Amino acid sequence: MFPGRECAGHFAKEFEKKISDAYSEKELAEVAEQTEFKIRKSKLTPTMFVDAVLFKEMDNGSVSLDDHCIALKQRYNLSIKKQSLAERFDATAVKFIQALLNRHLSTQITSVIEKEKLGDVFQHFSAVKIKDSTRFQISECLKEHYPGSTGAASGAGVHIQFEFDMLDGKVNVLTVTDALQQDTTDAQQTVKEIEKGCLIIRDLGYFSTSVLEQVHKQEAYYITRPKPRMNFIDSQSGEEIDLNAVYRKMKRNSLSHKELPVVIGDQQLPTRLIIEMLPKKEVEKRLAKASKEAKKKGRTLSDEYKIGARLNLFLTNVPAEWIATTQIRKIYQLRWQIELRFKAWKSFYDLDAIKKMQRYRFECYLYSTLLLLMINLEIATNFFAILWKHTSKPLSLLKFYKTTCQNLTILRKSILEGGDTLQKYLAFLYEISYEKLLTEKRKNHSGSLMETLTQNVID
Repeated sequence: MFPGRECAGHFAKEFEKKISDAYSEKELAEVAEQTEFKIRKSKLTPTMFVDAVLFKEMDNGSVSLDDHCIALKQRYNLSIKKQSLAERFDATAVKFIQALLNRHLSTQITSVIEKEKLGDVFQHFSAVKIKDSTRFQISECLKEHYPGSTGAASGAGVHIQFEFDMLDGKVNVLTVTDALQQDTTDAQQTVKEIEKGCLIIRDLGYFSTSVLEQVHKQEAYYITRPKPRMNFIDSQSGEEIDLNAVYRKMKRNSLSHKELPVVIGDQQLPTRLIIEMLPKKEVEKRLAKASKEAKKKGRTLSDEYKIGARLNLFLTNVPAEWIATTQIRKIYQLRWQIELRFKAWKSFYDLDAIKKMQRYRFECYLYSTLLLLMINLEIATNFFAILWKHTSKPLSLLKFYKTTCQNLTILRKSILEGGDTLQKYLAFLYEISYEKLLTEKRKNHSGSLMETLTQNVID
């Protein structure tokens, strides 16, 4: 008997019902009608189309229309010409797949991790949301619809915003734009959606003093990195803080970290400035990278930059009695969890593998891949919570994604053929997760979940 098997079985029953309802022929036909994808009778049914794009046997950079035609013949004995199939990849097909993705996200099943399991520091927050984005280049033929950086090889690219809650694993944001969209713009456009009592963790790409002011005004909390060479005013003396002087004093007194109460921005927003001395190896690595970039541009690094490179700076409005100075960096490192997701999406599901194709076919592939990723992520986050609750051992997300990628044929059969196949597959997957897919124990690791999650190591 595997620990947590009963809880895993309960989730499996809920998830099987959700999937069987969402992917029944009747439901898919209704969604197709609503999105005008099925506007005429066709031998290619909505179920067949979903099967074709969701469970391709090749990645988006390899699959051809002929491959789809062969698969449809094999799976459904449907003979269809590739030109006829190409015509089905239109704007309504994209709306159809997007609708399935949105429905999946709106009905997420979550297993909440008790806040004390993450550590006492989270007991004050209603949610702990981590947000980041990922970009990748796509075929130059799509640059009219997805313009990218002028420095990019193809001139076309995609930018995906992703946010999830650490406490229950729920995905809050999953949006696709062109690669010209900036994180700061997203932060400004979505700041009013941040709920009271929520803690948001973001990198300096999202940094904006006006956004932080709004977050503070909404009685929410943040941990972020400030922009380089930003001015900080000491809230006690009213004088600008000289980071060079702070660095020299910390070095002289052998201090690893220091906190200063400061105000920032035009509105003089009060915030905590956490200053951390970086280890020598990290400094050397950072300077080597910066020197290489500067040399390409015919510049040299200033003394001011070299001193700044020796420090890590964090800003937060979380009260000090809730999260101590020494804990801020550890909590900020929870961002690593989102990087693991992006790595898995690209490494195992080839999210960024795109070849030359027309816009709507590309979008159908992109959104169907995201849908497949969200299906497996929902399973992963629930298994993670169940395994931790019953074993105090965390699931390795990378190992899990790799395993599910290797078993897509079983998932396909479970989703499209119905019955209790999905529950049996989930039971198998839970056992494999317990036996083979847990995060490896690391040296000098105390065993707390937050410390496990903040380890910058990929299994």
